[in-house]
Amino acid sequence: MEKVVERIRAVVDTFRRRARIRRAPATIARSAVPRAMAIVAGGVDTAALQSAFQDAGWPLAVADNTTDALMMQMEQRFCVILLQREAAGRDWRPAVRVLSRMAPRPCVLLLSQTPDMNLWEELVRCGGFDVVRVPLDGGAMIRTVRAGWSVWKQQPGAATRQWNH
Repeated sequence: MEKVVERIRAVVDTFRRRARIRRAPATIARSAVPRAMAIVAGGVDTAALQSAFQDAGWPLAVADNTTDALMMQMEQRFCVILLQREAAGRDWRPAVRVLSRMAPRPCVLLLSQTPDMNLWEELVRCGGFDVVRVPLDGGAMIRTVRAGWSVWKQQPGAATRQWNH
């Protein structure tokens, strides 16, 4: 099982490196910042997320629950979605499955107090991208969002479907 996980991580790392190399100048100019949404139940995590995004100069939309988030995603098409495990209710898996299958496929990050390899494997099986530990380390979270955004931009037509200023 460890070899499978190592192989998956190697493939993801390869995609991340290629995403950095293949950026076209027009894509960079069109989408200089990631469009992200956080689904959080409130509290310290929300404040930490907003602070990290503000420090990075990136906008962040916030939804209180998955129903509101689905409506926002249908209207605005976020490229990165941060889902607080507790905000998804009893089971986060259905929310990840639905969110990660919307076109263009957003990179779904799960915010969890107990990240481990089993959780990451299950998240990936459901269509998610990565697990972010809470309480948040702003720098690590921004790096993970940047990696998810890079992968998102490699989808055919993703950059042109992102928001325009």
